[in-house]
Amino acid sequence: MTRSKDWKLVPFPGLEHPEIEVSTEIELRYPLLQITYRIQGPDLSSILLPEIDSRSGSTPLRKDLLWQHTCLEAFLSLPNLNSYWEINLAPPGHWNVYHFAGYRSEQKTESRIQKVKFIRPKGSYKDCYEGTVECDFSPIDELEKLRTESLLLGVTSVIETLDGKKSYWALTHRGQKPDFHIRESFKELKWSR
Repeated sequence: MTRSKDWKLVPFPGLEHPEIEVSTEIELRYPLLQITYRIQGPDLSSILLPEIDSRSGSTPLRKDLLWQHTCLEAFLSLPNLNSYWEINLAPPGHWNVYHFAGYRSEQKTESRIQKVKFIRPKGSYKDCYEGTVECDFSPIDELEKLRTESLLLGVTSVIETLDGKKSYWALTHRGQKPDFHIRESFKELKWSR
C-alpha cells in the first residue's frame, strides 16, 4: 500500500486565510483512493463546516458547485493521459466526481462513479476536524489498463469562513491565481497492488 502521511497543504500566497493547518494522509491500493483531511487550529468555530442532520433523515447527495463553499478536493490523472478526474466533497458528505478531457475542458459528471464514501469520526471537533474520502476507481477502464504506472494526484481544499471569505489550500500553487487544475502542482505516486 502506498501511504503518505501528513502532507501539509499551504494557502495561496497573498490571500487572507484563517490561522489553521490543513493536512492530508493518502492511501492508494488499486482501485481504492483514500484521503484523510485534517483541519486544525486553536478554534475552528470561524470555519464553515456544516453537518448532515441525521435526525431529519438527510443523506449525503451527489451535488454540483460544492467548491463554492468549504470543499475537500482531489485531482487524479496518469502521466500519459491528458484527461483527469476531480473529486469534490463537502463536510456534510455531499460529493461529486467530474471528468475533464484536458485542462479545464469538456467537463462532464463522471457517471461511472456512483458513490464516494465519507467517513467522519464521532464526537466534536473544536480543535480538529477530520474526514476521510474513499473512492473506488474500478469502473474507470483507463485506470485499470494503466494501473502499473505512476498516478498524478493533486490534493486541495477550499476553506470558507462564516463571514463568507474563502481561502485556497493545495500541496503547491503553480498559477498566478488559485487554480487547482494546473497539472504541474500534482504529486506523483504509485498504485500498490
